[in-house]
Amino acid sequence: MQAHLLVDKASLSKIRKLVRADLVRVGAEPSVIFDCLVAVTEACAGALNGRNDRVGEPSKITWVVRKGRAEFCIEDFSKLTPPRKPHPERRIHEVIERETGLSGLGDEVIRVLMDEVDLNETRVSRALKMTKVL
Repeated sequence: MQAHLLVDKASLSKIRKLVRADLVRVGAEPSVIFDCLVAVTEACAGALNGRNDRVGEPSKITWVVRKGRAEFCIEDFSKLTPPRKPHPERRIHEVIERETGLSGLGDEVIRVLMDEVDLNETRVSRALKMTKVL
């Protein structure tokens, strides 16, 4: 099992390299490696972006790659802070989300790419578990 903190975008680059190496080591197909890397990137980016609304301990990713399956867990242990007062300027992504309802597309990408996805979110933490059959 590997475990790493998600403190910034640079840490995500290192994590992607380590995940790729573990998947190659067990002989995963290139398409499976691609699926896992995209899902891990989306999940970690979501945790990193969520840091703007959270305070406390950094997010963490753990994973295990064995012959036959890869399991990933991205955890954010920080408490949600009260929502900030919205900025009076409207941003295009806010307009699109409000008018179309399209938001959280990263979660949908993860669900399509991975074989099992489980999200457990509470007031004090968020854990996203993903499994890919190799």
